[in-house]
Amino acid sequence: MKKSNGSAILAVFTAAICLLGLAAIPKASYCGEWSSSELIDSRDGKYYASVSLDEDDNLHVAYLYQPDLAAPEIAYASNVSDEWERDQIAELQAYGGSRPDIAVDDEGTPYIVYSTLAADPPKLASFNGWFWETSECPSEQISHGAPLICIDSDDDAHIVFCYSDGSIQYLRREGLVWKRDILDANADDVTGIVADSSSQPHIVFLNLDGDLMCAKKSDDDWEYELIASPVIGLIGLWDSLAIDNEDNLRIAYLDGTPPFSSTLFIAQEKGGIWETEQVEDGGIWAQIAIGESYTSQIAHVQPYTQSGGTRYTYGDDLGWHSEEIPLSRYGQWSLDTRMTTMTANDRDLFIVYSGRDETSDGGGALLYMKGKQGRAVVGVFAELILNEDSFKMHDTIEVTARVTNGNKEVAVEAKVWLELPSGDIQSILDPYATFTIAPATDNIVPVYEFTFRGTEAPGDYVIHARLIDPITGTELSDDSDSFHFSAFK
Repeated sequence: MKKSNGSAILAVFTAAICLLGLAAIPKASYCGEWSSSELIDSRDGKYYASVSLDEDDNLHVAYLYQPDLAAPEIAYASNVSDEWERDQIAELQAYGGSRPDIAVDDEGTPYIVYSTLAADPPKLASFNGWFWETSECPSEQISHGAPLICIDSDDDAHIVFCYSDGSIQYLRREGLVWKRDILDANADDVTGIVADSSSQPHIVFLNLDGDLMCAKKSDDDWEYELIASPVIGLIGLWDSLAIDNEDNLRIAYLDGTPPFSSTLFIAQEKGGIWETEQVEDGGIWAQIAIGESYTSQIAHVQPYTQSGGTRYTYGDDLGWHSEEIPLSRYGQWSLDTRMTTMTANDRDLFIVYSGRDETSDGGGALLYMKGKQGRAVVGVFAELILNEDSFKMHDTIEVTARVTNGNKEVAVEAKVWLELPSGDIQSILDPYATFTIAPATDNIVPVYEFTFRGTEAPGDYVIHARLIDPITGTELSDDSDSFHFSAFK
């Protein structure tokens, strides 16, 4: 296949690029693609869940199920087999139990930590491939809050929970050996734990003075850092913690009087210093995860009204972008069942939530849905867009590029080429143009157009686009897309 009027296309492309600085990115252009909700469990009662994602993007969900007229249970569900399968982990005494927490190791083994009664030691359950093994966590005989768990890169389990006297119990299990620390932290509740790349724990908690705090272990000593103090009202209720690949912590938290009125904030640790930023009107159940290019991905439920919904928001170089998640509405949600929990990889969001069934008996339901992350603007990027992915004789292929840029002006050199079915390479833009892309840019520009005559080689083609620094040669953006040509389709 030969290029069609390449010099003319280059002129159009270059002219379009020169105009890129005229259009700022509208927030409305960021839209997630959400799947239909799937049913995990549906029985009369309420659900309190947590979720973890393994390296194969399989979901592992631990939840407390509280039936209306029977004993509660701790249960586990997973879609590893492409179907949702459930296991009962433990049956509890009436009115017992707390929301469990779940983590998954590098082998995909789930670990669930949960409470039975307030003063009983928390339980740790793990799946050995055949059945669930359950053991007690070392604990004082003091009433305590819900335990939390994370798994580090050595596959050691880190568990933390808060005693009613304000102290924090931290546990680390290495094989069959438990290591313990008691933190005199003046804590009201523990809200998160993560382990960094050195397997060191970081614990986020709300203290009795109303401050959001972080405890870090360095060697054998614990250090305490102030993350944020309340500005609007109560702080730290239903907050969420994540850590990126550079060991920086991020926390989504609410400040105000949830669920009636609150503001969503994010706190980020940069070089040992905490910075806080207001995101948008809040609600309850703030959840945070790290997405592509270390972007912050947040889900939270808006204020407790019948018109409120669950929001998805994420941040990039240009600010925060937000939309409503189209959850299935399950009747009259109450405060305790209106819960959203979320995890993410670098492309997608995974939402597990509970609600009320729309049937006349009002049974409960635990549901799951998946969404595509809005593509963040982090630096400059050119995304190729094809009008079709398969062509025949007399069809016309039209290739455009969505060129976006963050908050800094960038000089780039464009390289666009075609990989033929034979493996040969053919340049589309020649000579390569050097131009400047203005800040806050989001434009669609023409790249290539060709009408097939039927004499071109049939097979699979790949078109590539690359933006590089014209001085250093550093790659700034790289994208490709494929299409198929067959003369008679």
